[in-house]
Amino acid sequence: MPAKSMDSKKTLSCEQVRRLDGLLREKYEIHGVGHFPTLELEPRNLLALLKKRLKATAFENVRIRLHGSAASYVVREADEKDFNDLDFLFDVDLTNDVDFQHIREIVLSSLVNFMPVGVSTARLGASTLEEAYVDKMVKVFGDYDRWSLISLRNNRGRNVELKFVGRMRRPYQFSVDSLQIDLDSYLAYTSASSPPLSPDFYPSVDVESMYEEDDVETVLDHLDRKIVATKRPEEIRGGGLLKYCSLVARGYRPTDECRSYEPYMCSRFFIDFPDIMEIRVQLANYLDAHFRVDDSAAAPRDFLATLHAVVNSSTVCLMSYERRQALHLIRSLASRFGDEDVGGDATTLPGSPASLSPPPHHRLRSPPTRQIRPGGSGGTRTKQRFYGDGGTGGGNRRHFYPHRRPQPPRFENGSGGRLVYGPVMSSGDGCLVWLVPVDTPTPTPVYQIDF
Repeated sequence: MPAKSMDSKKTLSCEQVRRLDGLLREKYEIHGVGHFPTLELEPRNLLALLKKRLKATAFENVRIRLHGSAASYVVREADEKDFNDLDFLFDVDLTNDVDFQHIREIVLSSLVNFMPVGVSTARLGASTLEEAYVDKMVKVFGDYDRWSLISLRNNRGRNVELKFVGRMRRPYQFSVDSLQIDLDSYLAYTSASSPPLSPDFYPSVDVESMYEEDDVETVLDHLDRKIVATKRPEEIRGGGLLKYCSLVARGYRPTDECRSYEPYMCSRFFIDFPDIMEIRVQLANYLDAHFRVDDSAAAPRDFLATLHAVVNSSTVCLMSYERRQALHLIRSLASRFGDEDVGGDATTLPGSPASLSPPPHHRLRSPPTRQIRPGGSGGTRTKQRFYGDGGTGGGNRRHFYPHRRPQPPRFENGSGGRLVYGPVMSSGDGCLVWLVPVDTPTPTPVYQIDF
């Protein structure tokens, strides 16, 4: 991460600390499956218990922060709770798989403390509690990212997300979810016998912007004016495509730079989820997690309409039939919410641009080379086909022979380009090349994606 400026941190006012206190004292329900009882807990009590148990084991330095849209709600002056999940980050040292196992056992055993009175907990092991109360569990252990996520289930889309981070290169997707509130001083204040919060006596709580080198005020300006901004979306798993479409559907306005990133968001999404069934699972999980059961059908319908418009206008990495499959899937999901118009004119959908210039780089994929023996020649020549889909369904097809001069490659709009070999970025037979504008320097590589 780049070095932070002094303005990237800000101390919360008394009113903002009171808003934080109200948020963390609110009762949250953790729903169990089957006959397991519903747990009622205040987030501040769960956080204090987890911190105490983590420090009592092998984790000495534990820092807890509130992250994402809930942190934005605390900092900005708005009455509406424009968030669903509560996202908490725990800074811990993760060196091996044993640390992940310790964290899992600590979190799950802590849930027993919030069981209703009269419930027998003698036979509730970690595996049983995980199956009953955990909606999602993720572990990432790599050279650049080491973190674990445990999501506690809420049937109304208000999950409590606990993310334990050793190191993470990209802790945000967009500027509006890049704020983090340090909770250590607040938890120390509430765990002690301290007087009620007042303008004369309240803990000093800092909020920090993780959005590159921009300060907190810049992020607050984006929140107040509902602006969508991001940088290098190809670094985000899934490209941030679903959250981007959700923000645009809710009335946020992407910057011109952010609009130009739409092809990269789509490309990274379909690279991470290349199969139509994987895409279906991702969309279904996103709808379940981010749209409450008491929401009107308009909210998920607008989201899917925006997603359809962006995929339709900005997808450049799929073959024609793959693109049609993805669009058909989005339309079928939207029809469940009573929308029969998804798939019409993309310019009429929320947040979709009236026109979009072709992205600077088109990804092409070549099938295996095959040998062709022309009749009567007695020799063998090689024929190779290059395919590229510019997002309009036709694709760019090039046939050439080694002894013939190929025709200059062109984009879908007819502008000239040139073929540049690039690194292999996904499995499969054949090689990868890039179709780039004539006046563009050769990319080495065009961009780097880490899985």
